[in-house]
Amino acid sequence: GSCYEFFAQLVAWPVAEQACVGWGGHLASVSSEAEDTFLASWPQELGVPAGNGAGLWLGASDTAGDGAFQWTDASAFTFPGWGAAQPDNGPTVADCVEKRNDGAAAWHDRHCTDQLVYVCEKPL
Repeated sequence: GSCYEFFAQLVAWPVAEQACVGWGGHLASVSSEAEDTFLASWPQELGVPAGNGAGLWLGASDTAGDGAFQWTDASAFTFPGWGAAQPDNGPTVADCVEKRNDGAAAWHDRHCTDQLVYVCEKPL
């Protein structure tokens, strides 16, 4: 029931969310293993070498309260795709969620000002 668009521009998380809103949606939220697996195709979609360690912004953050991750589209945060020892809040404050291109395609928390590619989602 959703349409997705992958964007190759490297931007900070808030800029990516704003672009997705302008597109008619939000940064992608993930509600199932099947959706998470689909989103793991992002390196191929954007022509990024497999396993290079890059990241893709997803639509979750815990800016409202540390450890309380929420999706920007207000859907329930019921499917956690965290990598080992994640979220770890980084060496300082890491409030936004990326999907890694590292073989495991797991989620990591990351500084929201880092520059990553992103994926938008909107209902059909």
